[in-house]
Amino acid sequence: MKTITPLGALLCLLLADPTIAADGGGARYPTSDETFYVLSCLEMNGRDADGLRKCSCAINVIEGQLPYEQYAEAVLVFAMRQAGGERAAIYRDTDAMKDVADRFIRAQREANRQCFGSNGTVANPRSD
Repeated sequence: MKTITPLGALLCLLLADPTIAADGGGARYPTSDETFYVLSCLEMNGRDADGLRKCSCAINVIEGQLPYEQYAEAVLVFAMRQAGGERAAIYRDTDAMKDVADRFIRAQREANRQCFGSNGTVANPRSD
């Protein structure tokens, strides 16, 4: 069973509305973001009850690691990196954007470790 990559998870979230604020001080992400993450994860990890359990666990771990604002920033960074060209360079080459991506990658690795029983070896989407 594969673990979800940051890019796979985040690209599916582009359809989510980032303006929806989570209640409870950001402890939870908007339901639409959670759902898109889980659906993307299921595509890569099997569409069964075990996959659903693991993917739901993963988004919960990420929620515990990153406030929603940082998660939404990571969605943008990974999406813009895929655009290519000069505009993508700012999201790929600046230290601030690398930090945004690295925070998400660390959270994803922890989610993989806790929920999938792996060391969370996630391909780094940066192309330095």
